[in-house]
Amino acid sequence: MTVPEQLPRPSLRDASAKPTEIDTAAHRVTFFQNKLARSQRQETLTLPQIKQRMLETVGPDKGKLPLMKFAVFGDVRTEKKCRQAAQGADHRGQAG
Repeated sequence: MTVPEQLPRPSLRDASAKPTEIDTAAHRVTFFQNKLARSQRQETLTLPQIKQRMLETVGPDKGKLPLMKFAVFGDVRTEKKCRQAAQGADHRGQAG
């Protein structure tokens, strides 16, 4: 039995790799200051931009880091005043 030859896969770390659709596709991302989700900031980013943001974000412990969600949130809140995902939102966060 022969093993099929594996094609090399470009790495996000490989600067010589040519950009592909996965590198350039825009995703809507919502950032929350903490798990209470009382404030939010929405941005449209590519996966390499998201990776860079994650690598640059530091905090004293995991609980102090902002939360990131690939979904759009509206102004509807729960009984505890936390944000809920917008009705009909694309929870994968793909823009366009």
